[in-house]
Amino acid sequence: MSAPVDVQRLRDALAWHLRLERGASRRARYFERRANNPRNPNRAASARVAAGYQGDAAKDRRRIAELRAELASVNGGAA
Repeated sequence: MSAPVDVQRLRDALAWHLRLERGASRRARYFERRANNPRNPNRAASARVAAGYQGDAAKDRRRIAELRAELASVNGGAA
């Protein structure tokens, strides 16, 4: 695989994971608000869903860090 194709693949993957992380974080915040709302009849379920989205966002953040490091090594430090 040539270097420009590899760099583009890394950039595409980074952009995708940034979008995934943003969505998971937003959904986690939404369900956290629902879990903290005393008028919500099923707060425990909202808390479980929020925890799941928080885990997804954490995995995406780890992958983003890996991709940034890989892109920096391929790109010579310009990430």
